[in-house]
Amino acid sequence: METPIFSHLTSDDYENVYEPAEDTFVLLDALELELSFLKSQKPLIVAEIGIGSGIVISALSKYLDYQSFGFFGIDINEFACDAATRTAKKNNVNVEVINMDLLTSFKKKSIDLLVFNPPYVVTDYESDSDGPEWNKCYDDEAEKMFARHDKKLIKSWAGGVDGCEVINRVIFKLNEILSPNGIFYLVLIKDNNPAKIREHLDILGFDSHQIIERKIRGEHLLVLKITRKLTKCN
Repeated sequence: METPIFSHLTSDDYENVYEPAEDTFVLLDALELELSFLKSQKPLIVAEIGIGSGIVISALSKYLDYQSFGFFGIDINEFACDAATRTAKKNNVNVEVINMDLLTSFKKKSIDLLVFNPPYVVTDYESDSDGPEWNKCYDDEAEKMFARHDKKLIKSWAGGVDGCEVINRVIFKLNEILSPNGIFYLVLIKDNNPAKIREHLDILGFDSHQIIERKIRGEHLLVLKITRKLTKCN
């Protein structure tokens, strides 16, 4: 599964949009490993939360386009929505980009394939009248980004306590999000305590297993594949 073209995006774009990085590419590699399985499942509605540059949803649109009904890219950052729209156009794929918070406007249990590279960096913040103020970053690269960019971009990586504040919002709504045979691919780092997340998923009625991991400087990345538990017949 080739990485879509994103050379049209410039340093000016990356002042406001998350630049493709190792976490982006580990997700693409995980989806490539799963490509035959995904084609066999024939998902009709495919969605990515937090599209950033748009290369992941563009790749899925390219390789699953003959069987899926619609590809949707969601981001709360309007600059990311613009960048992803241009990436889809550059790669000649059809992706509907929506500027919204997570999946709040989608019909319940409608997503057949969901992918999410969430804001997972462990951060601490205090709230004030202007919203959250990030006051400490536990990752050197994240701290450099914090110093360089505005709050819109910070939201693409700053995950709050345990790095799981946004992750938990999705997980605890997952039963309302996924279709009966829906599949969810989630990027995590070891600092997010994947074992605890998998325990929560189990309680909520989902199976999960790790399909890929990658150690890079400062992070230990992994991708979980999450599906509903099979109902046992008596």
